Amino acid sequence: DAFECLWGVGREETLVIVGKPGWKTIDLQSRIMRLLRDKSRLVWLQNASDNQLSLLYRNAIGLIAASRAEGYGLPILEAQA
Repeated sequence: DAFECLWGVGREETLVIVGKPGWKTIDLQSRIMRLLRDKSRLVWLQNASDNQLSLLYRNAIGLIAASRAEGYGLPILEAQA
């Protein structure tokens, strides 16, 4: 929602989503697929390599760790490193 609002007012931030689709996310996946067709500023990497993750972390302005139960907080620690 936040990025759609930013893009709606002309902002050019890029959102990179990293991770495979979760269960019970059909509606969200459909929305992401629609946005991928409409927005060049959205990227979805379902199978990012360790090298890709390292590059993403180095070049990111921020990290949104949206998962409540998966990852054991490792994305936050990796981003800090």
